Amino acid sequence: MLIVTQIIPMAMAFTMAALILTNSVLVWHIAAVAVINGIVLAFDNPFRHSFLLEMIGNKELLQNAIALNSTLFNSPHNPFFSKNPLLF
Repeated sequence: MLIVTQIIPMAMAFTMAALILTNSVLVWHIAAVAVINGIVLAFDNPFRHSFLLEMIGNKELLQNAIALNSTLFNSPHNPFFSKNPLLF
């Protein structure tokens, strides 16, 4: 399922690129791509969290992995970190 949740946003990015390059993008195209990407993200995040322990392998490192994952996911939302990633 993780592969599908990566293929769909890739297809949406190619679709938007094709629409932009052909100069035929409309507002509803942008809205549709945003909705589809949001739905896929709603499925992708729980799948990633469920595989976190399997990827880490060591339960002692799980707390650090969760903190790092949350920081990486939420850092673009913080304008301080998104302006200068070297400060992060």
